[in-house]
Amino acid sequence: MTFEQTLQQVQKKKFWRDKKMLSLILLALILNLFVWIYLFLIFWGISEPVLLHTDILFNVNLIGSWVRLLIYPILSLGILLINLILIFYFYLLRQEKIVNLLASALLVVQIICLFSVLIIVAYE
Repeated sequence: MTFEQTLQQVQKKKFWRDKKMLSLILLALILNLFVWIYLFLIFWGISEPVLLHTDILFNVNLIGSWVRLLIYPILSLGILLINLILIFYFYLLRQEKIVNLLASALLVVQIICLFSVLIIVAYE
């Protein structure tokens, strides 16, 4: 089965009419976009080093350029894209439990990314 055939099958299915699934995916995308915008609004134009990582006791582990903070939304976006591909794949196989688990994981990963960034910014 080619990629185009797979996309055609996904389009024919009820996937795009499932409001729960679409709302989870849309919310995950909005949270990821919010993290990107938040980082750019807070740190744009800052040239001095910022806090990049703390341990569980809030001891500073890493200091550097704010641009390195973009690793958080980049990784969460990568996980989001991989999860979307897996969701489509398992949806075609009619594995609804796995699809629901992956869709929920989308949201959890984005929330973890958001809180990580918020904690680092609040610690500044």
